[in-house]
Amino acid sequence: NNLTPDALKFEALALSKIEVVGGLAMSLLNYGDLKASNLLKEGESENSFSANKLKAVVGWDIGAVLTESEPEIVKVSLRTRDASKYDLSKIAEALGGGGHKAAAGALIRLPLAEAKQKLIEAVRSLYPELLKLS
Repeated sequence: NNLTPDALKFEALALSKIEVVGGLAMSLLNYGDLKASNLLKEGESENSFSANKLKAVVGWDIGAVLTESEPEIVKVSLRTRDASKYDLSKIAEALGGGGHKAAAGALIRLPLAEAKQKLIEAVRSLYPELLKLS
């Protein structure tokens, strides 16, 4: 019961920008959209909240929120519904970040589209079966 109006706007924007590849659900928030919505100041807690929403959907085993907080600087927040099957710390490490099995993150210094591809490649190299799910 302590959400701010901007946190709710951030979540609405994040939910409107979902792309799914197999069991990987990604919300892709670019700098322009965040700036236009006056949401550049929103922080990691909103990324985490939105990633938790994504992994809660049946069939989406990993939720990822990629937020381009500055041009070519993308914050990645990862959450999974099954940490025994998908160790997110390994994915985050492949992206230059870290964290825990169930929750991890990274900072990628690339444009959003390239950061998305880098995430997909990391998941494909570690858990190729995840991307084959329908």
